[in-house]
Amino acid sequence: MSTSRRSPSLRSHAAALACALSAVGAAFLPLQLAIGTIALLVVVGWCGAARWLDRALLPLLMVQAAVLCLVRLAGLWPCDIGCQGGGYYQHLGAVPVTALALAVYALLAALAIRDALRAAWSPALARLTYGAAGASLFFLWVAVSLGMDCSFCRAVHLTILLAISCLIPPRTGLGWRAAGVWLCAGFLALNLAFHHQVVADAQPPSAGGPAAGTPDSSPATLRAGRAYRAMDSGRRSGTAGARYRVVLVVDPHCPVCAEEHGPLHAALAALSAGTGAQLAIETLFLTRASDQSGADLARHLLAAAGAGQARFDAVLAVVLGAPAEVGFPGMRMRIAEVDDSELIDAAMTREHAAIDQLLDDDAARLRTWYGGAISLVTPQVLLVDEQAPAPGRLLKHWTGRMDAAAVTSAIAAEIGR
Repeated sequence: MSTSRRSPSLRSHAAALACALSAVGAAFLPLQLAIGTIALLVVVGWCGAARWLDRALLPLLMVQAAVLCLVRLAGLWPCDIGCQGGGYYQHLGAVPVTALALAVYALLAALAIRDALRAAWSPALARLTYGAAGASLFFLWVAVSLGMDCSFCRAVHLTILLAISCLIPPRTGLGWRAAGVWLCAGFLALNLAFHHQVVADAQPPSAGGPAAGTPDSSPATLRAGRAYRAMDSGRRSGTAGARYRVVLVVDPHCPVCAEEHGPLHAALAALSAGTGAQLAIETLFLTRASDQSGADLARHLLAAAGAGQARFDAVLAVVLGAPAEVGFPGMRMRIAEVDDSELIDAAMTREHAAIDQLLDDDAARLRTWYGGAISLVTPQVLLVDEQAPAPGRLLKHWTGRMDAAAVTSAIAAEIGR
């Protein structure tokens, strides 16, 4: 008799352990494997667990989701989605999606705590939780469709999907059909709010330079000007006229770029020094329609490049990885630690036509190298052969997180052929 009474308890403890390990590990698994843990969690919820687990797990999960959003808004856990072409989905209108999610998860946490104290899950909590799970499925579908993978987003959405294992319909006043309706409603509501098709981020439209008829307005005149040539030279290193060019493409707001640009540039500079006149290194900026402040930072960085490579490198090291939606005014104090931010701002205002022309020319070169559409994943490393008869031929390219040593070795092997 004693054995049969203890079996449910042992099963409950095993279920609790499985839930805990899945919740912690899901944030670090690849997206496809992480989604696979949901099946295990639903089985755990269906088989049943101890009453204390039922009452404690759901409030804890809702609080965890809200805390994760607070951590993100505080800038303590960067979101890589903007670096992977998903910036369109970081805002709903003018409101950050993370702020909206925080409000929803805080409400769900309050309801879950109330119901836990009442020892019964209310249909209202079940409906809202299934709606939130449908919203999480929408964002996971977008991530898979665009080939994106972000540990923060994965942790939040899998936390919410784990929560519905505590609210399997037999445990609430909500039936299977109603649960399915609310799940679909959450998915379709966001699909309607954003777009009926998956939307990748895009570069902002061309600045177009100054108005026609104004002095020095033609692209040819701007390219021949001292400011244009100084800015273009200030972001380059290595030997002018080198056969091979390595182009580092970064987004001023990309946290991955902030992590990897320095090691990549240092490794490539060492390779360039060892190859003599064969290799040159250049930094280009990719700006996005979803966050115009990135273009503002790129313009000021090019203005700093006009004062020389050393000053450009110092300002770039400070600016890369700037918080989303923070432009030059928000970074002015940080920039002042390494350079004169007032002089940089004045140079950007004075040379804005040449800067916009340089950004437009960079976008045109990227389209040429990629044969049309530009990859919106950052950082990027492109190896370009500048030798005639077909100068500007793209030999290899890498995108996203990468190992600096591996990329440098591959480039060394390519130019050593």
